[in-house]
Amino acid sequence: MEITKRKIYSLITIFLLLCFVRIIFAQGVWIPLQKENKYISQNRFLLKDIHFVDKNNGWIVGGGYGDERLILHTADGGKTWHRQSKEGKWAQFSYKHTGVYFVDTQNGWVVGDLGLILHTSNGGLTWLKQDSGLKPLDIQGVAMPIDLFNVHFTDKDNGWAVGVLGTIIHTDNGGLTWERQRSGTTEILWDIHCIDKDNCWAVGSRGTILYTANGGQKWLGIFKGWETQESNTGAHLYGVYFIDKDNGWVTGAGGISHTSDGGKIWQNQAKYNKTVLRKVFFIDKERGWAVGTDIANRSGAIIYTKDGGKTWVSQPSGTIYDLTSVYFVDKNFGWIVGEHGTILHYAGNNGTGE
Repeated sequence: MEITKRKIYSLITIFLLLCFVRIIFAQGVWIPLQKENKYISQNRFLLKDIHFVDKNNGWIVGGGYGDERLILHTADGGKTWHRQSKEGKWAQFSYKHTGVYFVDTQNGWVVGDLGLILHTSNGGLTWLKQDSGLKPLDIQGVAMPIDLFNVHFTDKDNGWAVGVLGTIIHTDNGGLTWERQRSGTTEILWDIHCIDKDNCWAVGSRGTILYTANGGQKWLGIFKGWETQESNTGAHLYGVYFIDKDNGWVTGAGGISHTSDGGKIWQNQAKYNKTVLRKVFFIDKERGWAVGTDIANRSGAIIYTKDGGKTWVSQPSGTIYDLTSVYFVDKNFGWIVGEHGTILHYAGNNGTGE
C-alpha cells in the first residue's frame, strides 16, 4: 500500500512538474546565451548594439578594456558567434564600436569612437575604414575627437551617423563620402532612426529631439527638455524608434514618450524614477520593448507593451548588468545585449510573457 502511495505521489509530482514546464514554455522567457561562447564568458566586453537582417544573420558590436573592440557575427540564428575583426590601436587612443546597421546580408556599417566608420560589402569577411571627414576639435590646446554613437541606413546608399557636439553626418553613396549636416545643437546625439531617406529623428542629451523631412538638408529641433530633473536639466534621451511617419517613441533617463503626429506633440507614456532606458524597438504600432538598467533593483531592465505604450510591463532579465540594445526580427525572435558580454535571446510567444 505504501509503495502504491509513493507511486501515486511520484506520478502527481511528475505531472505537476510537466505542467510547470509547459507554463514556463508557454509564457516565454529571456534566455542568456550559453557561457561556452568565449566572447560572452569574458566579462571585459561591453556589447553596445545588435542588428539582424533575418532570423539567421546578425551582428553585435562593442568593446573592452584598453584597445579591444569587437564585431561578432552569427549565420545560424545565434547558435554560434564568430569574431569578424580585430584591429590595432589607432594613434594613442583606443576606440570602441558603438553602433551597427546592415541593409542586407552583405552590406553593413559600424561606427565608433574617434569618428570611426567601418564598411563591409561581403557580410563582414572584410571591413574597410571609411573617411568620416570628422577632425578632432582643438579645445584650449587639447585635441578632442568626434565620437560617433549610432548609425542608420535606409538603403545601400543613404545613411546617417550621430555623435558628440550635435554631430550628424550623411552619405548618399554608401559611405564613399560623408558630409556633415547642420544640426543646430551642440548636445550629444545618442541615437538616430529613419523610416525613409527623407524622414529621420535623432535624440540626445538634455531632452534633445531633432527631426528632418528632407534627409537632413535642414534639421528642426522639435522638442527640448523632457522633465526637469534634480540637476535642473532635461532628461537625457538615448533611444528613438518610429514605425511610420506618425508613430514613434523615445527612451531615456526616467521614462518613455510617444508621438502620434510625427513629433509635433510628445506625450509621456511611462515614468521610471530610477531606471535608465537605453534603447526601444517596436515590431508594429502595438508591440514594443525597451531595455536599460533598473538602478533601484540593480538589474537589467526589460519592459514590454502590447497596446502601443498605454501600459508597460516589466519582464525579468535574469541579469544584474546594464542592457544596451534590443532588436526583434519578428514577434517571436528577439535579442538583447548589454554589459559584461550579456546576450539574451527570446524565441516564441511574442516575448510577452503571456
